[in-house]
Amino acid sequence: MPKLYHKKLVNAKQMV
Repeated sequence: MPKLYHKKLVNAKQMV
């Protein structure tokens, strides 16, 4: 699931 992976990445980047 690349879409889920990307969403998680974006979430982590926004958290930082």
